[in-house]
Amino acid sequence: MAVLIRITICVLMLFAEEFTIIEGNHVVVSLKLLSYSNKLHQYLDGNNKTTHYCCGTDTRSTGNCSIVCDPSIEVNLRFGTNRPIKQRYESGPLGNHETFNFQNLSMVGSLPNPIHIDIPNWNGSNTLVEFLIYDGNQRNRTLAQELFSITQTTTAKPSSTTLYNYLTRATIIATVLCDPHFYGDDCSKNCVRYVNGSHGRCNATGQLQCDQHYFGPKCTIFCVDKNNGSCNDYGNLICDDHFYGDECSRYCVDTTHGNCSGAGYLYCQDGYTGNQCESKIRECTKTPCKNGGTCFDLADGNFTCSCRTGWSGTNCEQDIDECLSNVCQNNGTCSNLNGTFQCTCPVGLFGRNCESDVNECSIYTPCKNGAACIDVIGGYVCVCPSNWSGKNCTEDIDECLNDPCNGNGNCSNTPGFYTCSCDVGWNGTHCNRDIDECVLYSPCQNGGSCQNRDGSYRCSCFSNWTGDNCQLDFNECSNPGFCSGHGNCTNLFGSFHCACNSGYEGDKCQNDIDECNRKDVCLNGGTCINKLGSYECSCPPNHQGPDCSSDVDECLSNNICNNGNCTNTDGGFLCNCDRGWSGATCDTNINECLNNVCKNGGTCRDSVGSYECLCPPNWSGPSCEDDVNECSIGTCRHVTLCENSPGSYNCHCQEGWVGKSCDQDLNECAFDKLCSKQNSYNCTNTDGSYSCHCKPGWKNKACTDDIDECQNNILSCENGGSCRNSLGSAHCDCPPAWTGKRCEQDVNECYSEVCLHGSTCNNFAGGYNCSCLQGWRGRRCDKDINECQANTCVHAKSCSNLEGSFHCECLDGWSGLKCDQDINECAREKCSGFGVCYNTPGSYTCKCQDGHQGTSCEIMQGKTSTAVVIKEKVLLEFNGHVTETDVSKIKDALQQICSTICHDITVLLYDHVLSYSNGRTDFEVPVVCDGKMLKNGDLKTRLNKMSAKEVGAIFPFELVGKELKKSGENEDWVTNNIPLLAGAGGGVILVVIVIIVFLKLKKRNGRHNKKSNMADDPYLDCTVGQDSAVMNENPLYFITNIEEDDDTHV
Repeated sequence: MAVLIRITICVLMLFAEEFTIIEGNHVVVSLKLLSYSNKLHQYLDGNNKTTHYCCGTDTRSTGNCSIVCDPSIEVNLRFGTNRPIKQRYESGPLGNHETFNFQNLSMVGSLPNPIHIDIPNWNGSNTLVEFLIYDGNQRNRTLAQELFSITQTTTAKPSSTTLYNYLTRATIIATVLCDPHFYGDDCSKNCVRYVNGSHGRCNATGQLQCDQHYFGPKCTIFCVDKNNGSCNDYGNLICDDHFYGDECSRYCVDTTHGNCSGAGYLYCQDGYTGNQCESKIRECTKTPCKNGGTCFDLADGNFTCSCRTGWSGTNCEQDIDECLSNVCQNNGTCSNLNGTFQCTCPVGLFGRNCESDVNECSIYTPCKNGAACIDVIGGYVCVCPSNWSGKNCTEDIDECLNDPCNGNGNCSNTPGFYTCSCDVGWNGTHCNRDIDECVLYSPCQNGGSCQNRDGSYRCSCFSNWTGDNCQLDFNECSNPGFCSGHGNCTNLFGSFHCACNSGYEGDKCQNDIDECNRKDVCLNGGTCINKLGSYECSCPPNHQGPDCSSDVDECLSNNICNNGNCTNTDGGFLCNCDRGWSGATCDTNINECLNNVCKNGGTCRDSVGSYECLCPPNWSGPSCEDDVNECSIGTCRHVTLCENSPGSYNCHCQEGWVGKSCDQDLNECAFDKLCSKQNSYNCTNTDGSYSCHCKPGWKNKACTDDIDECQNNILSCENGGSCRNSLGSAHCDCPPAWTGKRCEQDVNECYSEVCLHGSTCNNFAGGYNCSCLQGWRGRRCDKDINECQANTCVHAKSCSNLEGSFHCECLDGWSGLKCDQDINECAREKCSGFGVCYNTPGSYTCKCQDGHQGTSCEIMQGKTSTAVVIKEKVLLEFNGHVTETDVSKIKDALQQICSTICHDITVLLYDHVLSYSNGRTDFEVPVVCDGKMLKNGDLKTRLNKMSAKEVGAIFPFELVGKELKKSGENEDWVTNNIPLLAGAGGGVILVVIVIIVFLKLKKRNGRHNKKSNMADDPYLDCTVGQDSAVMNENPLYFITNIEEDDDTHV
């Protein structure tokens, strides 16, 4: 029996939906006051409704009323006609005004606007709301009066309703709302999306619709349209074009040289300023170039710095480490300093870069004793004379160690020189010349023959002469038998005389002459010549006469003494020889050379009666005793100083000359380091000098001095370029937009891809600009434009900024890059096949066929007006945040679950809704089960029969709000016993159904046949307009003025 009762109750509840008689439900009646008008200044008498009077103290019933009415509004709640007032709401007098506009007022006097009337335990009948307007505080002075019967809730969007009579016109909007946790005509359906804190209500299809200013899937996001912005469907304030900020109050428009930021501030491009970025900034007025750099304003609004030597960087703020460029030459040590550097030079070098050589030769004269000084890079070289050595030629060379006299003399060393004392037979500085005594001296006398030998000579004498030089008379008389033993031998100079005894004759008395054998036959050396019979005296030259007894005066003879004076003597003469001569008649030349008459190494040459000294070059005089002053005769050729000394001299050579007399050119090019190998091509020797062929950028004799091309205007930099000198060269530090040796060539920056992200580069002299593609800005188009901050997405859930672009997640009904293209929903079936689809911006409307209603004509009305839902969605709630990427997993799980309910399952994912709020995700989707829409309750029933383990094994996410039970614990007893119940309770059910249908049809016919008294009201001047909610086309909602006995319902 209990089972039968349960079945009966279920059937009654099923049909009770039409009668809306569920107890315990709460509704809220909302009255929004819009306007009031009473221009006649009159009211109706509450006791005599056909009479009207002037308001205020004017008691006339006709004519023009001068006192404006002072309206008061009163709203009362009654449960049945003439029943006591349960709730009362009063505004109090509002003041003497002909008209009031309440539309934007939140309070009307003491009344809130709108007025919310909470009706607990609403049963769908005998619920009346009374609306009164009267003059002042006198309720019998009626300005307007209406009575509303609350029979069902508002499911359509309400329209304004104008209440008026001949005197007063009042416009209101009346709505009847369920408690926000429920929806439906009887407020019995659970509004599953509503949570505590939601500001909204479910509509007729169970979709949560947010109150004004609230958004989001649970209507928890507050947003108010402000200034120049409006809230989108997700509660985001979207500013109108060119407006920014939290309240869309900041106006900003891109200008030629300015771009709006995401926050709505106009940021000028580099080089521009002004409210509209219209003025070029003279950047140089800000002194951006540091450390003495020179600033140049550029055509594109930027600037460039021409840095001083030693600095670099955009603002000349970076010190250049010159040491990295090996600026110190010749092994100098480099120390980097701020803006410069310092070279510590090796000894012998100086200059900023150790490029200059110290000329020790000219400064210190280090080479002594006539040495030639050659300046080389980093030092000097002394070319010493042959008799000096050492770095500075101060060490005397002992030439005697090398026997310079060739063994033919004695060597004596002296500072810087030596002297050879030659042995006899030798002469010359080094005693290496043999003296040809035979030629020079003719040493062999008395007809001797001279033979020269090395260092000596030999005389071959006649028989009557002897000695080295045949100068000694040979004493023939030393041989006792020389006169044959028959005479006396007398030795003579160079000869002999035999005085024969009488009777002998001959030079050696070898001939016997008788006459002549007598003594004194021929005197004074006369020669007795025997003659037959006689004899003859042959007198010697110095006697004469027959017997040679008379002396001959030889001096009378001419030139008896050839080279001297003659003195006659008895029997002879005596010659006093001149100097240089000797002999009896002074005819023998004296060889003075034998007595070393020539001094200082001079060579003696004997001559007839004299001699001649052949002096060495540095001596003169007859005997070479006089020193020759070579300095006075120009012996030193290319000198700075000539010093004379006994027998010698010393020449101090000019640079480039060597030799004893400084007459030999020095080949300087044979020395290393004379010309800088790094800075020169070659070395060319010249007389007394040399020439280094310097490479460009170098100067001085050794090519070690850098030429400052900048100071000498050799290199002139154009277009703001700065000349920077460097070792051996110079270059122009060009502004970024110029290049070339003199910065004369424009840099085509466009070749370097300076404009990024596909932008177009435009080159011009001294600069460039970029024409950016949409989505980019900045000088190089390198700054992304945040299109989302500029409200680029028109009808979107969200905007995602991307590099150079953006992505709009469009609201339902919109598509396109900016969600500004309306989707023609009517292109596919949207009206369930029971209506004509009309596309609207972002949505669509269906004009349903008769008997169908709903957004998509999905609700069919039968004769009994029983609502048949032909399309609905199942709802699943999950813990956590489920995203669109997880939808396919949910679909698979849902199909698996539904396969136990249906044979043919289709999950319509194209129409699914996924929303996340407060840590939970709602997933709604229509499911076709065996050709019909699967109801949410059927799915829940199936889930409740499954254990938590079974559900967890199928669904990848945790379900919320479901008490999952083990299968079999609470099986439906009714389901298992349907055959029994069908027979037992069938009769009862049939009777109940017939009764309910009969009563319903009767009540409906009575409701629609009863006439309204609106048309009969003599004070109404027109009928309800099209903007009224009283429209027969909308069976779910209408309002009219009614009498107390009228049962017309809202």
